[in-house]
Amino acid sequence: MKTISNYLSAVGVAVVLAMPCANAQKNLADTLQKLSQGRIVVHEPAGLQSRIESDTVVAARSSSGTRLVHKAGYRIQVYSDNHPRNAKSKASAIAARVSAAFPNLRTYTIYKAPYWRLKVGDFVDHDEAVEAMRDLKKAFPAYAGDMIVIRDRVTIIE
Repeated sequence: MKTISNYLSAVGVAVVLAMPCANAQKNLADTLQKLSQGRIVVHEPAGLQSRIESDTVVAARSSSGTRLVHKAGYRIQVYSDNHPRNAKSKASAIAARVSAAFPNLRTYTIYKAPYWRLKVGDFVDHDEAVEAMRDLKKAFPAYAGDMIVIRDRVTIIE
């Protein structure tokens, strides 16, 4: 019986985590306890909340008050290949073409063995990345079949 109770509690937590939270509670533990009407008790280890809130890493601050931050977000992977002779040069050539057509989108040519990849943009919102990908597919139909939105650490100016 206890196993079923634990399973139902886990399912309840999963459902609560999947639900959008219209009212802004202090943190996840408070949200779970409030939405479950006290049926779910969360024992939060010391320091967990600060680790959750530290998703944003401030890389630099300017004198005007803006800051450069690294956080979880999305990029568009435009190209990926592991051909040893021409993958790097092809990724760089595509990056130059994308930068010329979309100067507001930063390009990242990345090597992670054995693949060379071209990633484009710094998006916090998934829908914004999908919209930018539509524009890229229209501009570069030859690469449209390879383009996907991926999760990545992004650089944002706030």
